[in-house]
Amino acid sequence: MVKRLPGFYPRYDLLYKETISDLYRSLRRFDNLLSTGRIGFYNYNNSDHCVDMGKFIAARLEDAKAPQEIWSELEERVANYRIVD
Repeated sequence: MVKRLPGFYPRYDLLYKETISDLYRSLRRFDNLLSTGRIGFYNYNNSDHCVDMGKFIAARLEDAKAPQEIWSELEERVANYRIVD
């Protein structure tokens, strides 16, 4: 399912990390959900990062990893992305 929301974009404030951690934790409870990309992962990143996220998820699914495990690994991977303007 894809749902497009106009004007939706991650909002950064002093509580961003706590808010996003709560969101990830609540979404991880679904055993058939993976979200990715700028909007799907609520993260500011470059287009090459989005491609990397997709390839990373595909490889993990191919290895029969559970979505919760993939999500945790993806969080760690995304935290190391270097944003280039």
